[in-house]
Amino acid sequence: MNNLLNDYHRRDPVSRYRARGSGARLVAITAVIRGRVIALRQEFVVGSSPRSDYIITGASMAPKHVSLSQNGELWSIATVDPRARLWVNGEPVRVAVLGDEDRVTIGKHTFLFFET
Repeated sequence: MNNLLNDYHRRDPVSRYRARGSGARLVAITAVIRGRVIALRQEFVVGSSPRSDYIITGASMAPKHVSLSQNGELWSIATVDPRARLWVNGEPVRVAVLGDEDRVTIGKHTFLFFET
């Protein structure tokens, strides 16, 4: 049975991360922080500042890089710093509404977004 699950996860890497928590969250899929789960609150800031809700250090990160927010059932992400780099599903964006399993790249780190 474990071999079947391992084969399934290799073909469908999203399923491996879906089970890691409940509620809205980002799950890191880049090598350095792979598997780290970030549980989101209604308002949430990611950046290099110690005042950020989640801290990522590095030259590619602004002190307040992006803000995630929930409005009703919708989640959105937006750059806070005008120099901040943000991609959703491979497209550069400043603001985006997130959907389940969207791939979010903040600076050099990539995450999967899960709504539930």
